[in-house]
Amino acid sequence: MADRIRDVGGGANHYATLSAWEAGEQGNLPSLDERRIANCFAFSDTTAVVVAGWTVDATRYPMVTVDPSARHGGAWNTSAYRLEVSGAHAISIQQTHFRMEYVQVSVSESGATQRFAVDLPSSATMVGVYIEKCLVRQAPGSSGSGNLRGIRLGNGGTVFVSNTIVQGFRQGSGSGISRSAGTMYVHYCGAYDCNIGIGAGSGPVNAKNCWARACTDGFQGTFGAAGTLTDYNISDLAGDAPGTNVKNSTTVALVNPGTDFKLQSGDTAAKDWAPSLSADANYPVTDDFLGTTRPGSACDAGPHEYSAPPSSGSQVARARSRRMGALVQF
Repeated sequence: MADRIRDVGGGANHYATLSAWEAGEQGNLPSLDERRIANCFAFSDTTAVVVAGWTVDATRYPMVTVDPSARHGGAWNTSAYRLEVSGAHAISIQQTHFRMEYVQVSVSESGATQRFAVDLPSSATMVGVYIEKCLVRQAPGSSGSGNLRGIRLGNGGTVFVSNTIVQGFRQGSGSGISRSAGTMYVHYCGAYDCNIGIGAGSGPVNAKNCWARACTDGFQGTFGAAGTLTDYNISDLAGDAPGTNVKNSTTVALVNPGTDFKLQSGDTAAKDWAPSLSADANYPVTDDFLGTTRPGSACDAGPHEYSAPPSSGSQVARARSRRMGALVQF
């Protein structure tokens, strides 16, 4: 199997927008024996995307990633790739087997129509859809009355979300992550400043190692079985986090709340508290939203796995070893 990679908005500049890539690269991927990958560069992409009409299977599917030069770095970054859409769902995924990672997505609506940043609609049954390492927000200044939601599953099937931040979904009855049917696995995610952070509705949403901060209701609805499918969640509200091993009335310390979602060095809520999900039976996750590998035990809850910066002495020694052409571990 081959990977066909095409640049969006930079690099070889095969396509000007992600929507143009989707339209131009559609095909029968099992027949071609290919995955087709959009590699996005730094720009504000304001064209709504609809993913539909591909022929795929579990190993040959479309995927959207961001070039390492244009990733968010854990904070909303206007020098990185952004899918910023007004008056429409930012991206509507209307078929099975699709992956998206490292994408910043924002949505706004000036009228009364309900909009989603990541739409998983009732017109399709979701299988093999993964949303990972993304920053998803309601655009600042959105002023309509229509409900705005971050990631929303509208029909049957199963969707996997990990290492993702949802932020600012306050317009109407806004929510960060929500479902009205089907099953969602939500691992190592964070919800900030939403009406509802992670909303399970009538269930199930299976949430592990997640946190909610500054939401009206951090976790709402019916979650998967406590202690097995849902556990190790944190909320700054009383009696809110679902699971057996939880922290309530506990605030996760962030570098810059609302802007930079990495953990502070002095955090005592999320750091080294949650178990590793690298061998999870339903949805194994091995890294964080920066792509950093998590330890085999005592992981940090939420999208960021904190690691102390190297000491200045170590940095000097590394530089000296590179100049000498030697590989030395410190």
